[in-house]
Amino acid sequence: MNLQEYFYDHYDSLMPKMCDGYESFLDVAAGVVPSGVRSVAEFGIGTGNLSQRIQGRIPGIEIYGVDKNEKTLAISASKLSNFHPYCRDFFDGDFPPADCFVTSLAMHHLSTGNRRSQLLSLAESSNVFVNFDFALFDGRTYDDVIVSSMRHCAKSFGTEQLALIEREMRANDNYMSLAEQVELFESGGFEFRIHEVRDPFIVYSVVSKNS
Repeated sequence: MNLQEYFYDHYDSLMPKMCDGYESFLDVAAGVVPSGVRSVAEFGIGTGNLSQRIQGRIPGIEIYGVDKNEKTLAISASKLSNFHPYCRDFFDGDFPPADCFVTSLAMHHLSTGNRRSQLLSLAESSNVFVNFDFALFDGRTYDDVIVSSMRHCAKSFGTEQLALIEREMRANDNYMSLAEQVELFESGGFEFRIHEVRDPFIVYSVVSKNS
């Protein structure tokens, strides 16, 4: 079983089973996007669920979707209007010309080596950066997050599937502590605003302190 291929084929049905509170977190993140923005770029857009909610709140808004998977970009295109797909890695080439940048369950795939500079570049290049993702809260370890995630997934998946999910998480996930993220953005001159927390997930936004 190729888990990644299966995951992309069944993303919309799988995510609520893998992420406790997935739908409500998307609603919160979409609600953070200022109503006056004219365009949003979503990095790691997947099948477009967050952008679809944003477009539902702000009809006519332009969506720039960045993802390296052609299949999920095609699904996004079927859900969205005024959609501009970018089939590439997040940081290959110039950023799309959008007012607001958003991500959902994508930034924890960044490698440790350059993720601080990459995250800062998202904040510096947009009026607002909104992120829904994993975070390591005080006293929590990488293994703690894996264990709690597997406990939630066990409600919906069998033993073989759970083993594959855990293997993929350990191979590809790279969680960042909440404290480090706060320090990173505040030291860069930004205001860090927390909108929703349910360990191990968080929705936060980053804006200029002059906004």
